[in-house]
Amino acid sequence: MPTDLTVKLSFGMGTRRRQTKKVTQGQITGQKGENLIERIVLDMEFIWRSTGGTFDTGIDGRIELRNARTGEPLHREVRVQSKGYAAYTRETETSFEFLCNAADIDYWMRSAEPVILVCSHPNDPQVHQVWFRCVTDWFADKERRAARKVIFDKEADRFDASCGALLLNLANSHEPAAPYLPPPPPEHVLSNLFPITEYPRTLWSVETDATKRAHVASTYVDAQIPDPDWDFVLHDRRVYTLRDPRTTSVRRFADTSTVEAHPSSDWSHSDDSDRRALWVQLLRRSLEHQLRPMLRWHEGDRLFYFPGPKPLKNLEVDGPSGPRLVVKVQPNRPRPGERHAEGIWYVRPPSLPADLRVHRRHVVPCRRAAVPLHLRRRAPQLPRR
Repeated sequence: MPTDLTVKLSFGMGTRRRQTKKVTQGQITGQKGENLIERIVLDMEFIWRSTGGTFDTGIDGRIELRNARTGEPLHREVRVQSKGYAAYTRETETSFEFLCNAADIDYWMRSAEPVILVCSHPNDPQVHQVWFRCVTDWFADKERRAARKVIFDKEADRFDASCGALLLNLANSHEPAAPYLPPPPPEHVLSNLFPITEYPRTLWSVETDATKRAHVASTYVDAQIPDPDWDFVLHDRRVYTLRDPRTTSVRRFADTSTVEAHPSSDWSHSDDSDRRALWVQLLRRSLEHQLRPMLRWHEGDRLFYFPGPKPLKNLEVDGPSGPRLVVKVQPNRPRPGERHAEGIWYVRPPSLPADLRVHRRHVVPCRRAAVPLHLRRRAPQLPRR
């Protein structure tokens, strides 16, 4: 009589041996290790909940903490990974090492509760000692995490019924450890900032009685200057500009006998934050002057915009991939039952919804998806006759 069961399968392939269910010695040893932990946890008067079995993913059980006096659960848990071997790496009478799997470490470090690694010798009836380390704290150190080794001190890291207070402190003070991720790959940033490759080396200044740009505007109106210059800043009753003020319309409101020339580096490389702010403002106003009349600056929205051309029509600009429509003109189409003023046209950027319109007297920002201040959902209606 054969000692094992053999079944002959007639598929033309000869004889096959059917697999039989087995429980390995490693499973027995692992269960013995968990039983040791459960006995110690119950001696602490805490609750042991095993999670081992089919769905074991790196945590063998949970220790639910409770108030031993009142019996009330404290809504605090410590997660446990159990390891039971006959001998460990570099084990001596005082210490040993355990090499952890990288996937287990990643899983532990994502835990919202502290995780302890518990090691034991379950098959040695003479040595029923158990040791533990909080791996979420141990592997918070990058060098330890890279090495993947946990070093145990057999005296200091002993796991027994006296460790209840340690587990309470661990659960109360532990914060979820951030998962360790490798450094991200280099990123390429696309910016809409213009690099300044060159700028004038001379900064001009001149005295003035004007303290606000509104005062300068009044002077320009009185002088009937058709296209005045605005590429300057006012500060402490002086006008600062990158062009000689004697050759621009600045001479209309400034005392040209007080013109001074300074190195522009006095502002561009200054340690004074106020001066650097004035330098940025001067560069922006100089850029605005160079871009006129194609672009204008909208002070309220802090952006450049394409003004509608005269006579009013579509406006295209050359781009890297060909012409791009930046202003689109549409006639006013009355809705049923509405009367509108004849000849009123509206301008809107192509990226805006069709029912958003801007009167031709209003500006159209060129920033994508920016909504101007004067957008209307409906055109103004005229009173019925």
